[in-house]
Amino acid sequence: MKTPNPQSSPVRCDSHNELASTHERTITGWGRTTPTRAHLDRPTSAHQIQDLISTSRGPVTVRGAGRSYGDAAIGHHTIDLTGYATIRSFDPGTGVLVSDAGATLQALHQVSIPEGWALPVLPGTSHITVGGAIASDVHGKNHPHQGSFGDHVLQLELMLASGDILRLSPDAHPEDFWATVGGMGLTGVIVSATLQLQRVETSYLRVVRRKARSLEESMDIITASAQTPSHAVAWIDAAHHQLRGLVDVSTPATSEMLPAGRKGEQLAPHGTTMRTIHSFPGPGIVNHRSVAAANAMRWNLPVSASAKMVHFTTALNPLDGADFWPAAFGKQGLIQYQFSVPTSGTKTLRHILENLQRAGEVPALAVLKPFGASGKGLLSFPQPGWTLALDFPARSPGLATVLSHLDTVVANAGGRVYLSKDSRLSARMLPLMYPQLLRWQEARSRLDPTQKMGSLLSQRLNLLELPS
Repeated sequence: MKTPNPQSSPVRCDSHNELASTHERTITGWGRTTPTRAHLDRPTSAHQIQDLISTSRGPVTVRGAGRSYGDAAIGHHTIDLTGYATIRSFDPGTGVLVSDAGATLQALHQVSIPEGWALPVLPGTSHITVGGAIASDVHGKNHPHQGSFGDHVLQLELMLASGDILRLSPDAHPEDFWATVGGMGLTGVIVSATLQLQRVETSYLRVVRRKARSLEESMDIITASAQTPSHAVAWIDAAHHQLRGLVDVSTPATSEMLPAGRKGEQLAPHGTTMRTIHSFPGPGIVNHRSVAAANAMRWNLPVSASAKMVHFTTALNPLDGADFWPAAFGKQGLIQYQFSVPTSGTKTLRHILENLQRAGEVPALAVLKPFGASGKGLLSFPQPGWTLALDFPARSPGLATVLSHLDTVVANAGGRVYLSKDSRLSARMLPLMYPQLLRWQEARSRLDPTQKMGSLLSQRLNLLELPS
């Protein structure tokens, strides 16, 4: 494997008189909450990024594809990096790919999949950017085997507010590297990354679906699947008294497994896509009745005893075919409450779901995944145990009170809330959930002493202030 030679000295980016595309508009996260009027710039070069940071009178927020659910990529002066999206190089012999931060994971796969290489870690959508994937240290459904996205970053280039560019890696400036991986875009601007991809024989997965009569049975099936490299995820019927579920376990398909009709497309880079819908009128179509009906229909669909061959994007990136999902919650959008608990706190999962049933706040979607080793990023979300993602209509009047109570339950169990999905956590809960917070704040303060980088999330959680 070719490993880049990280340079410890910063590289100065000379300013050019280029102008970035700029305009005023209202932006939100993918959950469509917290609409904010922003001055939005879309640079297409590193020089433009530097000029925007140096001339900004207030904090600058870095934004990728806007797929964070809450306010992590929202600020009054926001730099949209999707115009800075060149794939600089790809070596089909080693699987090492170098990309600008604004390129999407889907764009990377357009280049790498036909050559037999894929990203080792894929979240629920491939429409996020490389920079966003690093800043959130995203995880997939194979976390026990592959860790999170940052584990496969060989090197990254970080532009500081001064205009200097640092080349960071796990070996060169590791503290700064792991403060940036999972650092929510608050240490500087990630401008490029060098990634190590993994070999794949086909772009298909062999998917086995099983019905589970209880939450515990779903967890047992997932735990058993961890004996071999696999992607495992469970849909949980959060309205059902036993918390029944459907568990999908996916393993890589070899070319011999593919039916004859798919032999010619065994390394096709993408599956299906779906048109985005702005919003359904009024309160949307998600309510107690529609959720109950959808859950019953999903449960009652026949489940084949044999495995199915499914394109990896369909199996691993379900949100790529569900861009309508936030619109279904109406104009006020959705709140996703994703939390993790350590292995010792697994009973907390049932406690939380039963608590939601009693409160009448049953989520429209509940997705369970396993976690392996803790993320190395100082603010990385994963830790050994489980993560549960719950989608709620933001319009629900009692939801804020219920979720605030659950924050305490999660923290007491040794768990944490995922910052990339969050839009409502209080600042006082953060140190209880993220034990490396102070260490991250010290690294961030060293990288950005003038607090040039910021976001609505950093303001809400008081992330940038060192304790006195």
